[in-house]
Amino acid sequence: MTRDSTVHKLLELIDEATMVLHAALHVGNPAPIVEHLCRAHDHPRPGDMVIEISSCHNRGHTRMSRIGTLLKVETTRRGTTYTLLRLDGKKQRWTNARFVRVFERNGLRDIDERLMTERRPNDPTS
Repeated sequence: MTRDSTVHKLLELIDEATMVLHAALHVGNPAPIVEHLCRAHDHPRPGDMVIEISSCHNRGHTRMSRIGTLLKVETTRRGTTYTLLRLDGKKQRWTNARFVRVFERNGLRDIDERLMTERRPNDPTS
């Protein structure tokens, strides 16, 4: 297996695993941890590894152009623009797109930290 075919296969696995997780997180009456996973998955923040899912069946976008680190989210009256640092090191701007988080190592611990951050503004003791 060549390096390029290995990279292509790994990107395919990331893409497929993320889409399976996306489907699984949106089923039924979820347990609290699943709700937190779903929220973190559906609302990535700058710095998160993400994959663009709104054009996953569009042959014009390769997996390499759809996976990377979310750098910035800008919302204006014209819409939302996402800036992505792709895995190949190129920056790409997206509009009219939807991104979900790709969980990396320590994903559950990070979810716990996000949950605590989300709770703090409403906590009268903080």
